[in-house]
Amino acid sequence: MKKLKINDIVYINSGKDKGKTGKVLSVKSDKILVESINKMKKHIKPSKINPQGGIVDKELAIDISNVVVVCPSCNRPTRVGFKKTGENVSRICKRCKEVITYETARQSK
Repeated sequence: MKKLKINDIVYINSGKDKGKTGKVLSVKSDKILVESINKMKKHIKPSKINPQGGIVDKELAIDISNVVVVCPSCNRPTRVGFKKTGENVSRICKRCKEVITYETARQSK
């Protein structure tokens, strides 16, 4: 089981965006994409599809070691532990020992 999941709220603990929080948009093996964190400006050349061209703000991936999960019950950055109950494994907050759950934003079709 992974410590970070999509829609988790994370705290950035190092880098240029240190101290900010954001929502996880995607998770890869060692990098994550966080909403409105680690932005860059990308210059787009004019083309047939985009005749205007222009400058676009784009979020870049950040290393997984630079973020910490924010517990939804105590609202503080915390380490993640695992607790096995029967066949289910759930993530728990190391500070308050509560289960970490977030509402999923995905809509079922």
